[in-house]
Amino acid sequence: MAENNTLYHYCSMQTAIEYILPELRLLLNPMGNTNDPRENKSFSFAISGLGSEENIWKVNREISDEIRRGCKILCFAQDYNGLKGYEYSRLWALYGQNHKGVCLEINGDDFLLENQDKIDENKFKAIEYENASKTNRLPNVDYNLIKTLGIGRYVREHLREEYMDYFYFRKNDEWHSENEKRLLHYCYTTDNVYCSIRKSLRRVILGVDFNELYNPSIRSLIPNIEIKKASYWSRRISLGDIK
Repeated sequence: MAENNTLYHYCSMQTAIEYILPELRLLLNPMGNTNDPRENKSFSFAISGLGSEENIWKVNREISDEIRRGCKILCFAQDYNGLKGYEYSRLWALYGQNHKGVCLEINGDDFLLENQDKIDENKFKAIEYENASKTNRLPNVDYNLIKTLGIGRYVREHLREEYMDYFYFRKNDEWHSENEKRLLHYCYTTDNVYCSIRKSLRRVILGVDFNELYNPSIRSLIPNIEIKKASYWSRRISLGDIK
């Protein structure tokens, strides 16, 4: 469980300077772009009404593609177990350009307020982590109803809501150290969709190996936002002022 409502978003230096900080907004990404194969490959289902002529692997893939269609997500870390959200060396390595990038510290309450048009609080919550060897009940799929309604309508009206946590808010416990909170947003436009951080961004933290030649660029983009530099001391990440 998170210790407060502060959110942290890691990104590369280039993404911060070229895309996020100039407009103070975060891009929601298609779910298929995640780095977890449980989410970007085919799910498994308990399918009833499937004819012998149907290829179950093809059907699984078609349903999985429809589950992800139009689903955009935005991911954050949180404070957890005595660590601040900017203290996760693993997250810096994976998402913060191997410590050369940036971590954005965001006030969660203000983020909700300024993005009410995109946030359903039932679709903005912490990921549940579970043992990968745990036997789970597979989502039930009625193939006869798919043939009646069409796969898109069936997934939107039946499957997504009933198994929302299973599809969108559950990961294997090997990912537990990310302590992720995720925003899920349904949107079928091909245009980019953004969330504003204009009123909720509280601090920008530069990675341990962030190139200080870019400090003036960061300062010029956010003159009224606090900027800190991460350093590694006594097995913990701490913060100091930038040069």
